[in-house]
Formats: sequence, structure tokens, C-alpha cells
Amino acid sequence: MTLLKRLSLAGWMVVAIVLGAAFGWLAPGWARTLAIVSTIFLRLIRSVIAPVLIGVLISSAARAGSAGQLGRLAFKAIIYFELATSAALAIGWIAVWLVQPGRALHLGAQNAAVKVPDAAELITNAFPTSLIDAMASPTSSTTPSAPCSPPPTAASGFFP
Repeated sequence: MTLLKRLSLAGWMVVAIVLGAAFGWLAPGWARTLAIVSTIFLRLIRSVIAPVLIGVLISSAARAGSAGQLGRLAFKAIIYFELATSAALAIGWIAVWLVQPGRALHLGAQNAAVKVPDAAELITNAFPTSLIDAMASPTSSTTPSAPCSPPPTAASGFFP
């Protein structure tokens, strides 16, 4: 019992991930019926990200002291963002290359009704209509992929 009390938040997150994966593997029917819980959780997380990020940026800028310190903080933040994004992208590419999700999926004629956006529409949809729309809408309304990502057909050439 003392081990459970001494677990940090990160430890509890690992326990929850392992239990969730085991639950989905052992009882996939029940796991599908509880999909609403994961959807609600992800929506709540997404709704909290922008205010928390703005609060952290404002408090960091207020504590910076001088413009030089603020510039160094901004530079470190940009470097960290680029490195973290590149690492996440590399991990995702490697995972997709190894697992090859959707390999056995044969859609056939179902793709005939999909409207492929032209280049102008793709570029236009990469920019939000307002700041609120940029924070509120995770994807573009006309394309199934994220606003700044390439179409799914362009990415298929990266993997065998």
C-alpha cells in the first residue's frame, strides 16, 4: 500500500496507460463502449491547452526582467519546440513504418466520392479565419487532414 502512496503523477500516468492498454486488449467490446470517455477526456485536454500556454507565456515574460533575458527565453523556447516537434515526427514516422496501420484495409470504390481539394483551397485552408478559430478548430472544415499537413496521398511515398 505504501508503494501506491509514493507513486508520482508520472507513475500514475504509466499505470493508467498500461491498465488502459490491457483493458482494450482483454475486453475490446467494453473498451469500444467506453470510447465516449476518451473522447470527452481528449476534448477537455484540448480546451485547456491554449489558456495554460498563454498563462505560462505571460508569467514567463513577466519574470524575465529585461528584454535580453526575454529574448534568450524566447530563443530557448523556439529551440525546444523545434527539437520536440522533430522528435515526435521521427517517432511517428518510425512507428508507422514498423506497424503499417491500415495495410490490410481495402476501401475500394468508397474513395470515389471524396473531393480532393485543389492547391489554392489547400493553401487557403492552412490559415485560420480568426484567432479563436485557430484555437478552437483542430482541423480544417474542408479537408480531412490537419490544416498544415500534406494530403494523405503525398505522405504515402515515404513508406514502403
